[in-house]
Amino acid sequence: MNSRKLNKFINLASLIILLFLFLIGFFFRFYGLLDNHPFWIDEFATVDQARILLKYWSSVF
Repeated sequence: MNSRKLNKFINLASLIILLFLFLIGFFFRFYGLLDNHPFWIDEFATVDQARILLKYWSSVF
């Protein structure tokens, strides 16, 4: 293959891979909207840390 054909092939392959990843991401996002999870696990930890920080502000730092 010459350089021009190789560049076209790489651009087309990159576009197909990007489109495939986008469609997979959209599918998982749409599926997640149907389940409606209220919180992720790190948000629970953040809420707990915020409560501790508000309760013991002077002794934390």
